Amino acid sequence: MSCLPRLAVVPFALCLPLSAAAADHRKPFQSEIDLSYARVQGDSDASTLSGETMLEWNQPKWREQFHALAYHQKQDGTTSAERYSTDGEVDYKFTDTRYTYGSASYDDDRFSGYDYETAVSVGYGWTLIDDGTTLLSVDTGPGYRYRKLKDPGASDEGGGEVIYRASGRYETDVTETLRFRQSLEVKAGRSSTQTTSKTTLLNKMTDHLSLKVSYALDHETNVPAGKPKTNTRFTLGVAYKN
Repeated sequence: MSCLPRLAVVPFALCLPLSAAAADHRKPFQSEIDLSYARVQGDSDASTLSGETMLEWNQPKWREQFHALAYHQKQDGTTSAERYSTDGEVDYKFTDTRYTYGSASYDDDRFSGYDYETAVSVGYGWTLIDDGTTLLSVDTGPGYRYRKLKDPGASDEGGGEVIYRASGRYETDVTETLRFRQSLEVKAGRSSTQTTSKTTLLNKMTDHLSLKVSYALDHETNVPAGKPKTNTRFTLGVAYKN
């Protein structure tokens, strides 16, 4: 198992000054719904449709987060990418800057070589900055991952294994109408290490509507035969936020 998350995240969290606000200024409930569609016609006919939902409940001692993604792509009338995923996290806040978490995820990528993948994790987190404009948090802990192969005879190992998970989240206002987001998650196990990165820009058009540009990268060190180790996804759409 790779020890990179342990080496990189824990010292980082312990050494940075904690500057979270003493009072919890976040709304009790926040939601964001995104939708994007693109079509290219000419030498080839390609279309992409994606939808994403993010929900967050924030209480003095508890925080719950839920995320769902659906992505479908066609090339010349043939489906070339299709993915459905959900994940959730429950945090218990010891203080304004420290919390413990429990997370679970389910991923069904029809072109990954797996029927599905599930993962759970528990651990400890730090809110390093939360001043109403900028948010920076990291968390890390052990977990368990189970993956079912589409082809039982493939060389890559399916089944379950213990993993080590580390993740980070950064958000800040670039201008009064432009917000930047960056998230990173690493799941390291005996058979493979998965890294997921997502970069997002939100350009506020009204109090509730924003233009959203997003770039996601998924990398895995060991994949089923014939599958790429790195997948990227670029989307441009509209986001509605309460």
